[in-house]
Formats: sequence, C-alpha cells, structure tokens
Amino acid sequence: MRKIGFRPACIIIISVLFSFIVGNGYAAADASPSVSSTQPLHFYLPAVTFSPEAQTMLDESAAQERVFYYTVQPGDTLLSVALEFGRELSLMPCATSPFRPEPIVLQPEEVLRIPPASATCHRVQAGETVRSLAAQYHVPVTALLAETWNNLASDDISLWPGRWILIEGGSTLPPVTVRYPTPTPTSSPWPYGDGKFIWPLHGIITQHWSLHHRAIDIAAPLGTPIVAADNGKVIRAGWNTQGYGWLVIIDHGNDYLTLYAHLSSIEVNLGDVVRQGQVIGLVGSTGHSTGPHLHFEIRDFGRLVDPLSLLPQR
Repeated sequence: MRKIGFRPACIIIISVLFSFIVGNGYAAADASPSVSSTQPLHFYLPAVTFSPEAQTMLDESAAQERVFYYTVQPGDTLLSVALEFGRELSLMPCATSPFRPEPIVLQPEEVLRIPPASATCHRVQAGETVRSLAAQYHVPVTALLAETWNNLASDDISLWPGRWILIEGGSTLPPVTVRYPTPTPTSSPWPYGDGKFIWPLHGIITQHWSLHHRAIDIAAPLGTPIVAADNGKVIRAGWNTQGYGWLVIIDHGNDYLTLYAHLSSIEVNLGDVVRQGQVIGLVGSTGHSTGPHLHFEIRDFGRLVDPLSLLPQR
C-alpha cells in the first residue's frame, strides 16, 4: 500500500475539515428562521476602537451634518421639528421652500428637507444679491448657485425680497443676547423660570459647545439623577428617533428651552410643571451614544446657545 506523506496528509485533512465547516455553515443558514423586523441584525466587521467620548463626538457630529427628510405630522411646528432634529429654529424655513412666506404653518404630509446644522437660512432683504450674500457669509458664489434648493440660475438675477437662501459653510452668526427676566410671584404652581440656570448634573464635561455640537456633554455614572435647570413646563418627554434617545424638553416660559438627552429613565410626564432642582431623569446612554452622559442644550428664542454662557461657574 502506498503511504501518504506528512505534508500531503495535512493538506487533505485541512481540506476535509474546511468542507465540513462550510457545509454545516450553509446548512445552518438555510435552516435558520427568517429574521423579524424587531430582531436586530449583527454584522461582524473589523473594529476601529474609539474612546466613549470620541465615539460620542463622531456619532453626534455626523447627525448634525446629515440632511434628513421628514414627513410632517399633525400638530408639528417649525419649533417642534427643530427640537427633534437638533436644529436652530432660524434654519427651519430652509426646510420648506425658497419662496415660502411667513408665517410658516406646516401642513400634515408635507415633506421637509432638514438641512445640516452648520448651514444658515437667510431671508433676502431689498437690494441684496447673490454676490453680496456670498461676500457677507464668506462663501464662493458658486456654492450658492450649486445648492439646488436655492433655485438660482445665475449670479446676476434679481433676488426677490422675502425669499430664503440656504448657505452651507457660512461663518456669520447673529449675536447672542442674554436676558434675565424677573417673574412676578404667585401662589399657584409656577411654570416660569428666571433665566438663572443651575447645573442639571455634576460631572466631567466631555464635549463643549461648537458649531458642530451646539450643546455640552456631561459624563456621569449610569443612573445619576438629572435635575431641571430652572422652573418650567415639560413639553416633550419620550423617545427621539434622531439620535437623542430618551429625552426631556422643558419650556421655561421666558423664551428659554432646555433639552436633556440620552436618558436611561424619564421621571416626569408631558405637561408637568417642574421646579428648579427637581429630578427629571437619570443618566443613560440611549440613542447615538456609546457611554453614559447627559447631552444638554439651551435655546434662547429658538436659537441654540452655549450653555456655559448661562450656567454658573464652578
């Protein structure tokens, strides 16, 4: 009988084992049940490791720079949509039409194109031109013409006063106005803040306010209580599909709104009147987040401002 050498024998054994494994793999795949819409799919790809803070920055920055399409639901307003997508209220007219007159009332089933958060929506004033706007916002004229939403054929056409121009990459921002209203005392539940905020959470700031992240992120252990930064009324308490996860939004009745995102638990209900310092939720890592932290926003008359400019120094 002819003997099989050591190396050929190894090759044969490895080939047989490989065929057996692959064959069983295909058989298992054929025998597996169909995946339901509620069952997550797992894809195993080469991993790139980031720290939790760096990954959170990547996830949130990507969401801020994406363009989204949204179908208007009954009761939606420009402000409610801006809150859901983390956009400036002043940007939202450019989610509708260049020639949409004010006041803008959204219609159910209307499809909005939500621009990137870093863009600017400019309402044309008498005498302004494409070239003057390009100079004002420090962008090339070609950038305004290339934006199909603007519906501009050339740079020498007359711009209709009142129409909207979407500008991406512009560097001009309106000035920040800080107000401290003085409320009138009352014996009934007081839903108004005085504009003097407290810290909603004590922890390490892992990300500061920037044009690509118009909030601050405060890291803390999972389940740490989060408190209302001022008196106000809860106008949103639930799940957000745009990356915030579980969130709470409080209207302070003085042109200020605060938003608390990525919660693990919500401790208030829609419509509740909360007092400054009251627990409204617990730190979590829901939505676009890879580590426990609070994503905290302050809006002044719809405009996102740096919370550190309004919070007390610590």
